[in-house]
Amino acid sequence: MRAAVIGGGITGLSVARELLARGHEVTLFERDARAGGLAGSFRVGDVWVERFYHHIFKTDGAVLDWIGDLGLAGRLVWRPSPVGFFHGGGVHRFGTPLDLLRFRPLRPMERVRMGLAILRLQRMEDWSALDRVTCGEWFSRHVGANAYRVVWEPLLRLKFGGSYDRIPAAWIWGRIHPRARSRSRGGMREELGYLDGGFERMIERLKEEIVARGGVLREGVPVTGVIAEGGAVRGVLAGGTEAAFDAAVCTVPIPEFLKIAPPLPGADRARLEGIDYQAVVCLVMECRESISPVYWLNVSDPRITFGGLIEHTNFIPPERYGGRRIVYLFNYVDADDPLWRMDADSYFRAHEASLRLVNPAFRREWVERTHLFRARHGTVVYTLGYRDRMPPFETAVRGLSLVNTSQIYPYDRNMNNCAALGRRFVEERMGEGRR
Repeated sequence: MRAAVIGGGITGLSVARELLARGHEVTLFERDARAGGLAGSFRVGDVWVERFYHHIFKTDGAVLDWIGDLGLAGRLVWRPSPVGFFHGGGVHRFGTPLDLLRFRPLRPMERVRMGLAILRLQRMEDWSALDRVTCGEWFSRHVGANAYRVVWEPLLRLKFGGSYDRIPAAWIWGRIHPRARSRSRGGMREELGYLDGGFERMIERLKEEIVARGGVLREGVPVTGVIAEGGAVRGVLAGGTEAAFDAAVCTVPIPEFLKIAPPLPGADRARLEGIDYQAVVCLVMECRESISPVYWLNVSDPRITFGGLIEHTNFIPPERYGGRRIVYLFNYVDADDPLWRMDADSYFRAHEASLRLVNPAFRREWVERTHLFRARHGTVVYTLGYRDRMPPFETAVRGLSLVNTSQIYPYDRNMNNCAALGRRFVEERMGEGRR
């Protein structure tokens, strides 16, 4: 089979690798100059830094398989990852059971009920019933309305905007359940993984392997159309040239897929058009001083204008980056939000006062360089009952498949789940069942 894989993010790289391993001819098209998608990186000195923050969990089997297969296991490090909540004008630790018991924004009994609810989600294997109840309903019932308003509602608002009250509890399960085994022995702290030198090393090795196996990698070449004849894929139009293929696997977001797909039945197209996305804006700052006392700072304070703050160098030592502190600020927004259109300096100034709330000592002079990155389709908005609306891999056009983050529900959109999705698609298509 001659297959065109459209989109060079983690899912596209996974599909290409799996198809090549089964002896198929593969050409991978990526419109950007470098493959990697949301896992792509840029240089800080002689070290790669991800444009959007990344780490892995001990349960991330697909990415851990890649790291082993690609000879990178010696570069994998596991480190504690302190988490905090900014609420009521201060940072509260929120990464361990003991932190939860000390979490003063909740009353003592609410802290106990929150811990029991998290434990329940960690141990729950069947999540299907959670698809039919909202996060607000589930947590208000099991923890209390006040605890939901303090902890979960702000996070949902910042992630999903106006749809926050329609997000199923299954989405929270997909974030909590897989993470239990990422904790150290005894479960008292979470340890996350990172590749020394950045995940770009893994992406580069994947690209090298794809080429070594006979695949063709066409970076900087956008696909502008999938060509069908007689209800089946005939080829793709890429870089102004038509190329013949027996199959096309589109790993791009749904709106981009609909721009290049052949005509689809009205019901199929309407189903896809009914799935919404939130855009994401991310500012990476190179700082001379530390801003946050934790690695991952969640926000539960209406005065804070950003959606979260991640100080990467509270996870990986700043010495790896020439002494610089690497700090991420991000917002999930609608496409008409003014933050989406701002340049790096304007975005920084929009959040400068909030940075001083987090750290009163903060000064603009601490920030030596800024780098702004955007993704129009940053995350799918999974609303109530999404399990029944999740699109299948196959379309009405024979040989045309859709494989993207709209199909990883209820799990979180991260490198591992995208890699596992690509592998699952190929295994199902080849009749091998699921691993």
